[in-house]
Amino acid sequence: MPRVAGVVVGNTGRQRWFDVGDAEIHPGDLVVVQTARGPALGTVRSVPREINQGPQPSTFELLLRAASAEDIDQDERNKERATKALRIAADSIGRLNLPMKVRSAEYCLDGSQITITFSADHRVDFRELVRDLSGRLRTRVLLHQITPRDHTRMLGGCGPCGRELCCGTFLSESGPVSMRMAKDQSLILNPAKFSGACGKLMCCLRFEHETYAEAQRTMPSVGQFVRTPRGDGRVVSRSALNKELTIALNASGAEVVFAMDDIKVPTSFGGCCRQGHGSDDDDAADSNGGIPTMEQAPHCPRARQGVMNTGDAAYDH
Repeated sequence: MPRVAGVVVGNTGRQRWFDVGDAEIHPGDLVVVQTARGPALGTVRSVPREINQGPQPSTFELLLRAASAEDIDQDERNKERATKALRIAADSIGRLNLPMKVRSAEYCLDGSQITITFSADHRVDFRELVRDLSGRLRTRVLLHQITPRDHTRMLGGCGPCGRELCCGTFLSESGPVSMRMAKDQSLILNPAKFSGACGKLMCCLRFEHETYAEAQRTMPSVGQFVRTPRGDGRVVSRSALNKELTIALNASGAEVVFAMDDIKVPTSFGGCCRQGHGSDDDDAADSNGGIPTMEQAPHCPRARQGVMNTGDAAYDH
């Protein structure tokens, strides 16, 4: 089984997993890792652990060694070169009149390649820019377009909760975040209320969504009719984490909060409880094999349709 550890490489703030082999490393250590863009200096973020990948060979990038004093000095020189490269890149972009903004520049540890990140509203043809920069910097140039989320991760900061940005600390990947996730978490559907520092929907909506979705699978839907200790009513809202339901009572119209353990969902005749009949209708249905008659429950749609025999108890209305 491969032994892996989380390492933050460069200025992206994103944790990546590397095969560390038998190396003795600890969180906070500086290490040299092999990436697709060449060797790089990184900081260990997590304690090494073994993972089970089955019979497949390890697909993780490799940790080469603990960083030496020479590696650290070389990294400092590369940062100075990258600062100059940023000014050169901005000058070239201005001369070529390209609709893009340069965000960062980073040399790999051996200085054989520089990666320049930029942001743009649309796709940009930067082939001429690459040729120009390769000539001026005299090294291989890789241009990489980043999203507003990536840029914010690189800058760092604090979120509305007062803690450090999730994307800049423990999130290793950022997936799509939708308004449906906010709706499932019973948030007011105002994007300004749950937008992050990047101007996009907050990442926490995504990684917390699974917890809410799992809790809501065991709860009645909003609008469903249920039984409570104070009589029948309709679900108005749900609190998934507290496992509570707000019920509008049929008798008084009052909205009362109940724990899930105090709620019962009538199911005596195939889900007609969603249509708003009360407990008397359920008792009537039980005496007729699960289906009420028109006299017993005139407002039940199955009774109105004349479904009277018990063999039709599974009829889908």
